[in-house]
Order: sequence, then C-alpha cells, then structure tokens
Amino acid sequence: HCHTKYNIKLEQACHEEYDVIVDTTYIEECQDIVTQHCQETSQQIHHSSAVVGHDSQVVSHGHGGYGYGKRAADAEAESGYSTGPQCHAKKDRQCHKKPVQNSRKIPRQVCVPYEVKVPYEVCGHSHVHVEQYANGYGYGH
Repeated sequence: HCHTKYNIKLEQACHEEYDVIVDTTYIEECQDIVTQHCQETSQQIHHSSAVVGHDSQVVSHGHGGYGYGKRAADAEAESGYSTGPQCHAKKDRQCHKKPVQNSRKIPRQVCVPYEVKVPYEVCGHSHVHVEQYANGYGYGH
C-alpha cells in the first residue's frame, strides 16, 4: 500500500519596494530695506530799517526858517541761507532661509522565503521518491 509524504523545500518570493528619499535644500532669500533720513536747515534773517526822525534847521538868518520833521517809508531786506536737504541712507538686510524639498524613489529588492511542500509516494517498506516541480519535470529514485 502507498501513501504520500512531503519534503519541505524553501523558495523565495521577491518583489520591489521603494524607499523615498527627501532632499532638502535651503535657499536664503534676502531683501534690502533702504530708509532715507533727510534733514534740512534753513535760516532767514529779516532786516528792516526805518527813519525814526529827521530834523532840518535853517542856520542862516536871511529868511524866516522853520524846522520840520518827517518819517521816511520803511525799507526791508531779506537775507538767509538754506542747506538744502542733507540725507543719509540706512540699509537693513533681512534674510530668511526657505526649504525646498525634492523627493525621489529608490527601488530595492525584497525577498521573502516561503515553504514549498514537495509530495512523494511511500509504498510498503521500500521508498519510491518522486519529486515534482511546477515546471512539470520530475525524477525518481
């Protein structure tokens, strides 16, 4: 009488998996802020002059004379200077780092072992050993 026994054979099943690599590059972005401070100095001088009194007297006595006084019109003059605007600039640089990310996939092979049961027939007391493979070929002892 015969019965079936099994040999255990190890095979490997392989597949591809991907590792994701993220590269981060930092870019420094800057801006220059220019502040212009200006200052102007001006001075004005007002000159005014006025005749506040005037006397005339007759010094010869040939004619009858009299004294008179008069006030002249005011005369004004202006002078001064201006420096014009005097400016100086103050530059402020503001920078910040900006991350730029780039991801890429790297394939790698992953293999997992698994068991294959290979059947063979045992008849009576003698061993008949038949191995059978999925490709259809086999051999016996």
